[in-house]
Amino acid sequence: MKPMADGADEKTKHRDAVRNCIGDAIRAGSVELSDVLRRCEGADPVLVSSLLAEITKGSSKPPTVALPAHHALSSLSHQLPAPDPSRSQWWFSSAGLRYLVSFIGTRAALYKSARIFSLGTPTLGPHLAHHGFKLDILDIDEQVLDALKPLDTKATLRVYDAADELPHDLNSSFQLAVLDPPWYPAAIYSFLNRALAALGSDGELLCTLPGRLTRPGVEALRADLIRDLVMAGHQVLAVERGTIQYQVPRFELAALERLPGFRGIPWRSADLLHLRKGSSSTLPAMPLSKSPRGTFSRRPSEFRVFSRSTAQATDVIAKHLPLYSENISTRAQPDDDADIWSTEKVGIQIGQIVPVHLALQTWASGASQESTVSCLIEQGHSQDFAREVVASLERLLSLWSKFAAEPPLRLEADIEELRLRGLSELATEPSEREHDEPEDPFRGHYQRDRDRILWSSGLRRLSNKTQLFPVEHDDDLRQRLAHSIEVFQLASTIGISFGLDDVLIEAGALAHDIGHTPFGHAGEHALNKLMNQVSAQLGGFNHYEHGVDVIRYLEGPYHVSPATPFAGLNLTPEVSECVLKHTYCHGGSDSFASEQLLARSKHGGWIKPGYCHLEGQAVRIADKISYLVSDIEDGIRLGALSRPDILSCRFFHRPPLDFSAHSGKPLSQQFAEQRRWVLKILMEDVLQASNKRLARLTSKSLESIRGATEYMIQHSEDMLADVEEIWKKLQTARLHTDRRVLSANLHAARIVGELAITYSIFPNLIEDRFRQEHARLEATKYIQWYKELFYRCT
Repeated sequence: MKPMADGADEKTKHRDAVRNCIGDAIRAGSVELSDVLRRCEGADPVLVSSLLAEITKGSSKPPTVALPAHHALSSLSHQLPAPDPSRSQWWFSSAGLRYLVSFIGTRAALYKSARIFSLGTPTLGPHLAHHGFKLDILDIDEQVLDALKPLDTKATLRVYDAADELPHDLNSSFQLAVLDPPWYPAAIYSFLNRALAALGSDGELLCTLPGRLTRPGVEALRADLIRDLVMAGHQVLAVERGTIQYQVPRFELAALERLPGFRGIPWRSADLLHLRKGSSSTLPAMPLSKSPRGTFSRRPSEFRVFSRSTAQATDVIAKHLPLYSENISTRAQPDDDADIWSTEKVGIQIGQIVPVHLALQTWASGASQESTVSCLIEQGHSQDFAREVVASLERLLSLWSKFAAEPPLRLEADIEELRLRGLSELATEPSEREHDEPEDPFRGHYQRDRDRILWSSGLRRLSNKTQLFPVEHDDDLRQRLAHSIEVFQLASTIGISFGLDDVLIEAGALAHDIGHTPFGHAGEHALNKLMNQVSAQLGGFNHYEHGVDVIRYLEGPYHVSPATPFAGLNLTPEVSECVLKHTYCHGGSDSFASEQLLARSKHGGWIKPGYCHLEGQAVRIADKISYLVSDIEDGIRLGALSRPDILSCRFFHRPPLDFSAHSGKPLSQQFAEQRRWVLKILMEDVLQASNKRLARLTSKSLESIRGATEYMIQHSEDMLADVEEIWKKLQTARLHTDRRVLSANLHAARIVGELAITYSIFPNLIEDRFRQEHARLEATKYIQWYKELFYRCT
């Protein structure tokens, strides 16, 4: 918005006033014309409609009000230094930040290019910068600004004391200003004068003010402030009561911990002054005293100690000030000014500032108590005096007993370094995600993938999906979730043995069956048959393709935030590859050969062709071992497999297995007792055979593994023959033809097929929640793929 020229006609003034009312209405959540009109004080609906369309058009649309999901911003209050009570450092709560971001976004939309002046609002500035606003963040606390530097924003950071005149280059340079001054007259007036100097003509200002009951005299202060602003020619647009809420800082918790019923729930709120600059005049000067101080800390976000440049007392080394420590207001102890104070709201007076400063500096450098004593002695102080200084600081501030130990918490860089040391050259490195996201400070890429799968709805639903037999026959029969956990255990053993990335294996194993329908393979076969009957060009249905659909598009927890406007879990492509390639064979005439599958898959451009990486191959073979052992055990439990059936297969004669009848034990008991040997034989064969294949590789690169002529993680030829015999004689011939399995499959196929047809013919029967959840997919590649497929079919 261009500044209004002097003598502008009444029509222009009226238009701008209506525009401001519309902005206020949008900020309050009104977007429909009928709602906005009610807030425009009788303005012509035609004019309101025209301005509303102009304000909300294109780039003028206010930024989203939701807080960004950037991990550094979401944990900003934990990264900032512990607040200094002498500077009234209260950080805004999430609700306060959300309101201010929304408010400022609406006001900024009224300007062609808004630059924002942020003074004393360190928690707000980064959020505004993350939304793309151009702004300068000014703060007196250098450690606060240091904490903001890694946030990857375009904001300009400046160390600035509001007691000083505004730097000349900032004068009249901003369209908006936001302030959070200490709630005392000199600070409020000084902050406002600095902001008025920074604003250009017709610029707007937001300033927090203490609520009228904050302390006696606040109402008079506010009345005087409003009067002085109006007399200076500025326009007070609003004073909103109780709008901005604050977090409870550590010093407030410490000061009020003895207060009955105080639980640290945010309680402090500010009123918000909304002002438009109307002249070049400033408020009456109220000099703000400069207060240089020393700051000492080992880990600023946890604990800091502050000191004045000179000591107030002369006859003490360290005297505790209980009134200071038990009150949050500096006016509560006017005669007990602290020379040294901490973020734990401990205040003390000292007699000699130089040795105390030296002791604090030595502590902050990481020195022990004894080393600090030695340092003081080296500077010429007596041993008794040095020990008394250090002992007093420890007694009152707990410098060494509470705030000196090195924290055991490892950050992502440390965790990643240790993890990489345990990996071999065969391990697969993570690729970029489909949608950009900031890194996590404590978890690597595959860890986040695994954790997202663990918390997904798709994984939870596996607990109600059968493995082979209907669960009503026996509560102990396998379900898909239990099978996925078994695969995770077996594949992890393989991965660790070869130095592969076990976290990628965990994620792939847990997710590998996430695409299964209700009733497992029975539901899968029913949908596949139905889709092929509709059109062979649809490609049928399989659970591994659908599994990638689930994790790439259909799971929607991250879509709820406008800061992460993507569907699915946004996993790395390596996890998706585990899901897609865990079942089908790779070569030969198999209809599900990888090249054919990827050619007709919607994920062909996302997942690379060829053999899967070794972690995915570990998941694949673990899947085969798990369902082989599980199917046999469940078949024996239900009487579908007999002792002669078992003994007809060569595998069960491998030592030390013994399934003969001489022991007199039931077959089910024998199998349960020897299951660990069955698994041991299968797993050791995989490890030994895979070891030989990998040793023969001339190159250990992922490209050579993808382009190989066989699976690297696979059984030996002899064991493959034994497993194939079990598949044909026991699983296919006996288990899959069992009347209970056939009956359940027919029943499942009928249910799934009829539901699919019913919902296709009568889509209104689909639940609204489901419909709304999938409406968000309209603009995705997922829906676009099916639309193009449908057009080709028709």
